[in-house]
Amino acid sequence: AVLLSNQVHFILIFLCCCISFKRKRTMEEAARALRDYVCGANEAIHLKFVKTSEDVFSGEGVFHPEFTHQLFGDNEVIFGYRGLEIELYYSAARLTPYLSMKFTEQVDSSVWKDVKPDDVLPVIAD
Repeated sequence: AVLLSNQVHFILIFLCCCISFKRKRTMEEAARALRDYVCGANEAIHLKFVKTSEDVFSGEGVFHPEFTHQLFGDNEVIFGYRGLEIELYYSAARLTPYLSMKFTEQVDSSVWKDVKPDDVLPVIAD
């Protein structure tokens, strides 16, 4: 399942934020603030094949996908997070997956009414 085209998704979020932003702000300020929550999917996803338990914690062997448009639209971006890291590790022997996500900050729905971050893990897990 492909998310809405990321451009359409971003425009819809931007319009909702401009209309419902609780404090008086200009559209430029709102756009600037939201832009900080856009992450490149190719850089955020860390792939790795794990042979031993030590490999899980080693920084070696990590690579990034070349393309993620099948999951995150033509712009290959994920909205709603700062400092996003998605780990998708596979055991080398059985290809058993391990999927986790961490981030430094998530878009605040109390400030940006009706704005929600992309639901990343189910998209990747499917």
